[in-house]
Amino acid sequence: MGFLPVPRLSHKEPSTTYFIRKSRLRLDILTPKITESDAPVFIGRFNCAAAPLPYLSYLVENPVQAVIADTEPLLVNIPQPVRYAMHKLIVSQVRDVSASAKSQKDIYQAHQLLSFIKEERPGDIQPAWDNLVAGGPKWKKRAEAGLADMQKRFGDLRIFE
Repeated sequence: MGFLPVPRLSHKEPSTTYFIRKSRLRLDILTPKITESDAPVFIGRFNCAAAPLPYLSYLVENPVQAVIADTEPLLVNIPQPVRYAMHKLIVSQVRDVSASAKSQKDIYQAHQLLSFIKEERPGDIQPAWDNLVAGGPKWKKRAEAGLADMQKRFGDLRIFE
């Protein structure tokens, strides 16, 4: 399909991101993070490497369809926006100190999405939250910490009413 690898900072690690010339489309290959390592994981079946992402199973459960508008429209499955926002809350809490800018961006994106969802689809929030915290005590603790961080930075959003 003409995808070309985007080199990583370390040339010893394989690329997990691809692009098409003369297109703004990027493709990130992801896999569930099941170890402590952030190193790319080789996926033999696809002959490429994938970036391990924490809580990926929650993010991709029950996707919705969307259209990518590029040279030709492309129908794709994407995470539910409310799950994407909740995922941003929880991953903001697992990033290490060197990724504090990404953590702040996660919280900002979660706030922006949840603000919109609260106005347009408020009934989506509680079920997504319930499903997230059902992942276990670590999930709940991190999600609550992300929510508290969002409230501290952006004020009381009152997403649970």
